[in-house]
This record gives sequence, structure tokens and C-alpha cells, in this order.
Amino acid sequence: MATNPTESAAPPGTGSAPATLTPDPDAGALREIQARRVRLRRRLALATVASTLVLAAIGWWAHFEVEQSMRASRGAALESVLESQAQSLRVWIDDQKLGLRRLARDRQLRERVGAIATSARDATAAAATYCASPPARQLLEQLDEALTGAGAAAVNLVMPSGLNAAADDAGFCGLRYRADAFARDFAAVFAGET
Repeated sequence: MATNPTESAAPPGTGSAPATLTPDPDAGALREIQARRVRLRRRLALATVASTLVLAAIGWWAHFEVEQSMRASRGAALESVLESQAQSLRVWIDDQKLGLRRLARDRQLRERVGAIATSARDATAAAATYCASPPARQLLEQLDEALTGAGAAAVNLVMPSGLNAAADDAGFCGLRYRADAFARDFAAVFAGET
């Protein structure tokens, strides 16, 4: 009997007729489809990872740009506030200078300063003679009234020689400024700039 390659003998002892085996023509196609699915899944996974990385980079860039924009905006706003405050301070200082110039034109104030200056110029005079003199007390009272609310921290009558001839704090009256401090703090005043 001739055997067909597609036939095979039944296993011994089964007592059944030999089964016919045929090669599956779709087995190769099935393997090809499974291989394509694996490749497609890998490509899809790579595409997902690449998309995630691209989106993450875009998100980081957008966050960075928004943060930079906000910083620039805040900087501009703070600069505007600072300029406004500086302008307000300049106006306040100019107003204070104007008030002090008005005060300096007062006849009584000028007479009192002149009397104190005359006493203080005497090299033999003790500080108590001009610091506690009636013109010094009257001057300090007048200045205290005029400067109330102006934010004056202290009142000192400083002579061109650097001598403090009157002060609201008696401990400072009679003291003399060092030449470098005097030049730094008062040179512009005695030059008529303020």
C-alpha cells in the first residue's frame, strides 16, 4: 500500500483508523500576522513614548516661557511702583525744603540764630552760656512748633566752624563736628544748596 505523505499511522494500540494530516496553509500567514502585530505594538509603544517626551518638552517650554513672562511683568510693575515712590519722596523733600526756606526767612528766627552765633563765636564762652541761653530756648521752641509733623528727628544749630551751638538734645550742644563729617554733611548747606 502506498502511503500518502499527508497520512500518518494511528498510534499503536489506539485501534482507530489512521488520521489524515494536512499541512495548514494558513500557519505561515498566521505567524506573519503575529509578527506584524508585535512590530505594530512595538511601534505604537515607541510612538507613545516619543509623544510623551514631546508633550513633556512642550509643557516644560510653556511653563518656562510663562514664568519668564510673569517675572518680566512683575519686574515692570515693581519698577513702576519704585519710580512712583521715588517721585513721591522727591516731592516730599522739595516740600520740606520749601517749608524750611520759609522758616529761615522768619525775622525772629534769624535774630535768635544771630544772638546764639554771637555767643558761640566767643572762644572763651562755655557751652552752657549759649546752649541754655534764652535765645537758644526760644529758637528750639519755635523750631519744635514749626517742625511738628515734618518728621524731624533732631534739631541742631550747627555753625560754619562745625560747632553745634544749640540742640534739642542738650548732650549734643557745644560739641564740634569732625572736619570730614562736617564737610560731608554740611558743606552743601553752607554753600546755599539747601
